[in-house]
Amino acid sequence: MRRFGCLFATFAIALGGLTGCGSGQGSQGPKGDTGPAGPPGLIFLGPYTATTSYATTDVVTFQGSAYVAIAPSVGVAPAGATASASDWTLLASAGATGATGPVGPMGLMGVAGPQGVPGAQGVAGPTGATGAQGVAGPQGIAGPVGMTFRNAYTPGASYAPSDVVTYQGSAYIAIAGSTGIAPAGDSSSASAFALLAAAGETGAAGPAGPIGATGATGATGATGATGPQGPVGPAGPAGPAVGAPANVGTTSTDAGLSNVVFGANNAVPSGDRDTVYGVGAGQNLTTAREMTIVGAGACAAFTGDSPAQPATENGLTTCIGSYAGSSMVSPSIDNVFVGQKAGLKATTVSETTLLGVHSGTQLGVSQGDTVVGAHSMDSDDTLTTDHNTVVGNFSFNGGGTKSNNIVIGAILANSITNAYGLVSVGAALTSATTATNSIVIGGQAADKAISIDTDVVIGYQAGTYVSNQSTIVGAYSARTATVPVTAFGFGAATSITSGLSNTCIGDNSCGSLTTGDHDVSLGANSGVRMQGAETYNVSLGADATTDTGVSSAVQLGHGVNSTSNSLQFNGVQVVDGHGDLHAATSAPASTDPCTPGAIRVVPPYIYACVAQNQWMRANLSAY
Repeated sequence: MRRFGCLFATFAIALGGLTGCGSGQGSQGPKGDTGPAGPPGLIFLGPYTATTSYATTDVVTFQGSAYVAIAPSVGVAPAGATASASDWTLLASAGATGATGPVGPMGLMGVAGPQGVPGAQGVAGPTGATGAQGVAGPQGIAGPVGMTFRNAYTPGASYAPSDVVTYQGSAYIAIAGSTGIAPAGDSSSASAFALLAAAGETGAAGPAGPIGATGATGATGATGATGPQGPVGPAGPAGPAVGAPANVGTTSTDAGLSNVVFGANNAVPSGDRDTVYGVGAGQNLTTAREMTIVGAGACAAFTGDSPAQPATENGLTTCIGSYAGSSMVSPSIDNVFVGQKAGLKATTVSETTLLGVHSGTQLGVSQGDTVVGAHSMDSDDTLTTDHNTVVGNFSFNGGGTKSNNIVIGAILANSITNAYGLVSVGAALTSATTATNSIVIGGQAADKAISIDTDVVIGYQAGTYVSNQSTIVGAYSARTATVPVTAFGFGAATSITSGLSNTCIGDNSCGSLTTGDHDVSLGANSGVRMQGAETYNVSLGADATTDTGVSSAVQLGHGVNSTSNSLQFNGVQVVDGHGDLHAATSAPASTDPCTPGAIRVVPPYIYACVAQNQWMRANLSAY
């Protein structure tokens, strides 16, 4: 017991007390004076916070260690850049990191939820009632029956309906088949023939001679007996036929074939089933078959195949309109020319359709062309063409060689002399002279381009000066560019003049770029701050742009990157101009949202996300 009393006395002395501890059994000595007060006790306040006021002997934890305040302070950290040795002293250092514990066992797989019940099938709506059938239109008027002129009637000859003969000065048309029945004077004539043109009227009587002198009156003789009647004299020559047109119903020279020809100076066709109407129409036609020719001078030079040689078949062509197809010659087949002077200069033509006044007049040797519109493919030149489709008045009128083109629109592509694989729709290409494998759609699109090759230009005033290998889509897009460019969107790349290999996608993208090259802008108003010779910039996102004078920079998302050779995400610089990772601008709170493994640098600390929504930091000076 005495030993424990000494220990207590020793502890009291250590605390500054004066309590004594004797070793003998003597009487108690006098009471000593009270010693000075011992030091105040330590007060633990948990983790350090910058807003707390700390007093002397307050104890806090900070970055894994324990510190005791040796002077009052506010906002002075126990350690780090703002720490003060006059405010804090280390009480206990942080222990070393313990060994990683073993990986816990995998949890049990959850039970699959119940399968959902399929929804009921919807009920089909009622079928609509069938509309009433339209009223049939009236039957068209039957066309006239052709007539075959058989010259003068021959007794014993066989005649078919519509055969025309002359007989006793009149013209008759057979109305039924007959043999040996005269057109007139026979009891059966009325059932076999009908009068077509009556014989001319009997000529007027000649003038009377002068009256002779009156002789003396003789004695009246006895009345004699009446003599027999004399025979009837022969009929006089027939007068000219009245109203019979020239070359009406001209007969084919090939037995069993039928042709109809109306009009003066026409050929006598030897083909089959030809119909020719008009002065000089088909006038050199000989052996063509199934031709329909209507109009003065239409198909005037055409000669066709011999019916005995079907392998060399020509013809099967329709020429309607004065001088339509007037130069066409054999071999030509399967054509339709409709319109005054349509296909005027065409010579050897097949599978070509021309519709419109003066349409296709410049075609020379043509195959598979379709021209619809007055004065389209119409000029002083003659062309060798194939498989062109032209729709619109006064279009595609240049000379040269043209094949596999589609041109739709009035007054379109008139300066082009050589074209292949062109598709053009709208009033465009007014200046181009050559066009190959290109698509141009829109009013004034590629309007001032001289030569285009492998271009796509779509939109009003798009690609006005388009260069080869460009793709331009959108009204006013790339309208000043004279070099290859890729532009999509209203007003995209609208200011580029000579900048090479730029890609601008989005309304007003690269809107002010002029001579810069190899820039990429994707998104509405992307790249709008580029105004001159900026190169190799990438701007991705609406309103994403690199700044004026900046090159080789990347802007991801809304914002402006003003540093060359850098990467910026929205308003945060990720890679600086030296190619180094750039510091962030704001420090996270310890419980800010994060995913384990995320790192953020905000001097003077580096922050790491150690667990879901849990940040820890370390002083950069520690490295």
